Amino acid sequence: MKRILGFAFLVLLVLGTTFFSCKMLPTEADQPTIPDCQKNHTGTLQLENRSSRGLDYNVLIDGINYGRLKVGEKKSYTLAIGAHVLEWPYADHAGDGCSVSVPTILECQTTSLYCTG
Repeated sequence: MKRILGFAFLVLLVLGTTFFSCKMLPTEADQPTIPDCQKNHTGTLQLENRSSRGLDYNVLIDGINYGRLKVGEKKSYTLAIGAHVLEWPYADHAGDGCSVSVPTILECQTTSLYCTG
């Protein structure tokens, strides 16, 4: 009987030591999900064309033409955080729809602007 109790105690001791000495490795599901905007330090600039004259604009950000913004259209642009120069020249006419502005993009946030010129 003492032998059986001793053997049972030894089995419990080995199992308990094995169970408690195992370390759980973190899984992918345990890792916090970091949004792309935080990893890449970006934010969003959302622009809308509310032209009272019914004209399309070209979108120029830091001197780069991002294409046409048609009347009534909204577009979003992912940009690095910080200040950017925004210009709204008319697409098919001379002049600017709205004056030059310098919006500041904040990480993982959306800055919304519209032009009515």
